[in-house]
Amino acid sequence: DLIEKYRHKFIIAENGVDLEELAEAESRDHEDLKSELEFDLSKTNIVFVGQVMRAKGLDELIEAMSEVQREFPNTALYIVGDHCVEAHIEYRVELEEAIRSHGLKNVRLTGWRPDAYDIISIMDIFVLPSHAEGVPHTVIEAMALGKPVLTTDVGSIADIVDNENTGLMVPAKDPKALAASLRHLVGDIPLRDRIGEQGREAVSRNWPIQSGIKGFERLYRTLH
Repeated sequence: DLIEKYRHKFIIAENGVDLEELAEAESRDHEDLKSELEFDLSKTNIVFVGQVMRAKGLDELIEAMSEVQREFPNTALYIVGDHCVEAHIEYRVELEEAIRSHGLKNVRLTGWRPDAYDIISIMDIFVLPSHAEGVPHTVIEAMALGKPVLTTDVGSIADIVDNENTGLMVPAKDPKALAASLRHLVGDIPLRDRIGEQGREAVSRNWPIQSGIKGFERLYRTLH
């Protein structure tokens, strides 16, 4: 096995996030942003940030939201992002049709936004229902902003999220499980607060941008 044979040569450079930039986004005045997004503090506000494509599992998220809103009608979902290639335009149309057919209220596709950090910072829950991922920065960033994250157990997400401690994980392509965990988070504010704070602390310990820089510095030193 090549991995085992050359494991001693590997250097792992962890992804890092700019905690100062995220703190700045969190501290900004967001009144204009809230007005633009028709943001309602009385609702439990859920956000997805990423490409609008089938592999992100957004159709399962829409299906899950239909169950969530039956029990908790005072919830809102913001899908922040857009398609990156023309082939994904049809998928966005499918999502809009699914929102209508499920009779969902307060679900908004914002398109691409340059202020994603600011948007995450005002939300209550971050969700990433992907079918496949590598090491998604958005999950680390949401945790750094103190948000409880709900993700699928794919790729390297388990290396980021400690299930039931710094976030919740569910199987991919399982809208029932996704809905159950969303309902759990929506209905339990102390749980959200605990997971959000533990996630923030984990990122501060493990993924400051300085750690990633040091990993690459170690790599470069081996090349000389």
